[in-house]
Amino acid sequence: AADAIGGWVGLHDPADLPVSIRTSLDDVWITDCVHALAQLIGCNFSARAAALGRVGMFDPRLGAGSTAQSAEDLDLFHRMLRLGLRLRYDPTIRVLHAHGRRDPGALRRLQEGYVIGRGAFYAKHILAGDRRILLQSAREIAELARRGPRRLLKPLLRGAWLRVNGR
Repeated sequence: AADAIGGWVGLHDPADLPVSIRTSLDDVWITDCVHALAQLIGCNFSARAAALGRVGMFDPRLGAGSTAQSAEDLDLFHRMLRLGLRLRYDPTIRVLHAHGRRDPGALRRLQEGYVIGRGAFYAKHILAGDRRILLQSAREIAELARRGPRRLLKPLLRGAWLRVNGR
């Protein structure tokens, strides 16, 4: 019954840092962007052709290779949810992710890239009048400011600035 489904993502190599994984064992329906961010990830995700036909493809201004660096999957999930499509996380659909990140510097750069992408994602949808995303971005900014890592505030705002300026 799902229009799109994502699944469990573990580490291919246990020496890699535990990042970009999803290891929940709960089978859940995704109801909003916060849950999509926590449960789904583009490296283990499938969608029906009809769902993609309704929502469109990935935004090329988001994701690896763009100035935003990430959030192309989050953007797609959000657009699907906004159209009323049904998204699900199923932990029995499993992949092992071979990302190769082992040093703290690589992890820090990846985290910053994820936050830049979320900033661009937030700006895209706020500029389109999406009040739910405005509230979610305000919550994330407040959380980063309150208990942080505060070093991620600047990349979040940088991502938003990139999107506002059309990059």
